[in-house]
Order: sequence, then C-alpha cells, then structure tokens
Amino acid sequence: MFVVENKFSVLINKSKEPYFVKMWKKITRLFKSLNLNIIFEQNRRLIIISNRKKCTQPMMLFKGVMFIRLVNRNVPYIQSRKIFRDSYMGLIIKTSTRSNFLLNNFIMRCYKENYTKNIESITNCIIIPYGETLSILGLITDVIYLLKALRFLKLSK
Repeated sequence: MFVVENKFSVLINKSKEPYFVKMWKKITRLFKSLNLNIIFEQNRRLIIISNRKKCTQPMMLFKGVMFIRLVNRNVPYIQSRKIFRDSYMGLIIKTSTRSNFLLNNFIMRCYKENYTKNIESITNCIIIPYGETLSILGLITDVIYLLKALRFLKLSK
C-alpha cells in the first residue's frame, strides 16, 4: 500500500482533446476501479494521474500513465485497456532520432502499403505510427519479439 500520494501528468494533443472529453466517464470509471485518481484540466490540456492510499499495486500508477499516453497517440480505448493486464506492456518509440531513422522509414512504408496488419498478426502486437512516434502494445514476450525483429530488419538494410 502507498503511504504517500504520487502524481504524474500527461499533456494531451489538441486534436485528441474532444476524444478525451467524449470518453471521460469510461476513463474515470476505469481508474476508480484501479484505485487511481484522474483529473482532466481542459484549459491546460493536462491529465493528472495520482494514486490513492488504498492502491496496493504501485505498477498500476505507471500503467495508468502509459494508458493515457497510448490513447493520446491514437491507440483505441479498448486496445489501450489491455495495458492493465499483468502480462501486457506498452512502448512508445521516438522514431525521429538518428538511430531509429531507418526503423521509421521501414514502419511508415509498411503502414502506407498496409503491411503493418501482417506484422501485427505475426507478433500479436498493435503498432500505430503517430507523428514522430511509434506506439506498440502487446504481451511482454510479443513486444520483445517484435523489437528484435525490427532491429534485425533495420540492421539488414
């Protein structure tokens, strides 16, 4: 159990603000069931997530932050909820860095040519490019498998 309250904040994209307003009841219900507090400051486009003293699983706070980050990057609500399962993880890769430049080109080319569905079906992961980031959600073992495969593809070019 937490002794002290911890807080994290996530800045929401302007384009996603209406979606958060529409889904807010579902999101607050989900967070209350996990003993987490959530506040949406619309004027600053900021979501603040904090734990309650009743919260017995500290990892839920971090998973709550990742949930908001995934929804903020166009991962559907229903898919993003999976992050709260024990065996799931979410990952956001910034693809504009020099080391991830080839990866970004590869993923964007696959996305434009509709190959990401094939990669998703092979790895059982959800892959969504958004701006200069790539959101990945799946079972921990599947995400690791996907990252190894992407690293191999990046190095073989």
